Amino acid sequence: MIELSGGRLHVAGLGEDGKAGAPALSDGRARSAASPVRPGFVAVERARGGAIVAGVGVGSEEVVAFVVDPAGRVGPVARTSLTVRPGETGLRLSGLPGGGALLSDEGRRQVVWLDEEGREVGAARWPEGAAEGFCLDGTPGPRFYPTATAGGFVEVGALGAAGTCVVGEPGWATDGSLRWFGTRNEGRDVVPEVGVVRGLGPAVERPGEEATVVEAVKAAAPRPCPPDMVLVQGTLCVDRFEASMVDAASGEALSPDFPVTPNLLEITLGDWSTGRSRMGGVHARAMPLPLVPGWQRGQKLEVMAVPRRMARPNGYLTGLVAESACAAAGKRLCTLPEFVLACRGQDDTPFPYGETYVEGACNVFREGHPAAILHDNASIGHLDPRLNHVRAGEAPLFRRTGATPTCKSRWGSDAIYDMVGNLDEWVDEEGGAFAGGFYARSTRNGCDAVVTAHPKSYLDYSTGVRCCKDAEP
Repeated sequence: MIELSGGRLHVAGLGEDGKAGAPALSDGRARSAASPVRPGFVAVERARGGAIVAGVGVGSEEVVAFVVDPAGRVGPVARTSLTVRPGETGLRLSGLPGGGALLSDEGRRQVVWLDEEGREVGAARWPEGAAEGFCLDGTPGPRFYPTATAGGFVEVGALGAAGTCVVGEPGWATDGSLRWFGTRNEGRDVVPEVGVVRGLGPAVERPGEEATVVEAVKAAAPRPCPPDMVLVQGTLCVDRFEASMVDAASGEALSPDFPVTPNLLEITLGDWSTGRSRMGGVHARAMPLPLVPGWQRGQKLEVMAVPRRMARPNGYLTGLVAESACAAAGKRLCTLPEFVLACRGQDDTPFPYGETYVEGACNVFREGHPAAILHDNASIGHLDPRLNHVRAGEAPLFRRTGATPTCKSRWGSDAIYDMVGNLDEWVDEEGGAFAGGFYARSTRNGCDAVVTAHPKSYLDYSTGVRCCKDAEP
């Protein structure tokens, strides 16, 4: 922890209990030294311990860099060739896994490569090009990003794609991938996302014993379930959230409002481009269709199921697509007994939250049916791509994953969300079945809600999936 106060840098570590520790002094006070930089400085973890720090120098307009070592001592201050506009103090700093860091101005006009001691080893002008679109959070993703080699840049199509916004700064990982956190504009929605592009650089091993320690920890404590799944009764892994569909090759999310198979997508889009103008009241007819990513149309993709928090999970899935999407993720459909078991939680209750039905605790049996609101008839038009955007009053009928916190099935310190309501979820039954109920289904059966009236080839706006997997021993 590095803090600037009263013209001095105060350096301390934080223990697991949240209290100050080494490199603080033995009496708990932070180590202190005169600050070489103004407020607005940036810092990143140093591969060999401590931190690399950069900022606008005190008493000058120059950008300087230095190291704070693991003992909390401030190293020599080095000038850099990076320039900032008068009054500008914001900088960007991203650590390199093999040691050193990338330093740039906030507008990404220039970049400087720093070594492990904070000394400049290269500089270049940042190539022009950024993602098109307005960013509510963060800044448009740069089309080019500096490599770990001084003077080098790599073109990153996903980072510069239209609508991509980056919060903070992308970072290189030890496996040679570039990763970032940000948002993507999808029509009227702003969707948080984590971007990962692999194979852009060589894998590196950080100096010291870190890699050995990490591998030793993995060997000593193998994970029975992937991070996006919850362990159930020690033998079963279940997706924490309802699944979103992504292209297995690129990781790009497919529209949750259309079938993912190309022929059905085109049929649905064609039918409802004109059909919406003939159904429902004047306000319903004026409601536009959701946007479909251009790259998704006409493409036969390998679709993979990925559980994501606060995402709009995919409806419009057949049981066959649900099955193959789970398989592409190295998982499988849950059996009906597995679904019910996971839904009831470790306390084995009929509802995720307890023994008796509580109105509104899960997103089920809502006050309106989307087809009745949009078409004036609840029994028709169930492939309308607009249905999961319908609202009852001010509230949406369909919710994002995990947006109903009371609807969680508790397992130890973890929980599985929305196993009742939101979407019906395909399960592995020979004749085809989906379980749990969707947001407008009039059921109070909780975890025992199941529909067996449709074959695996059936789909509508309410049919989704989450996947299961046998736990590792």
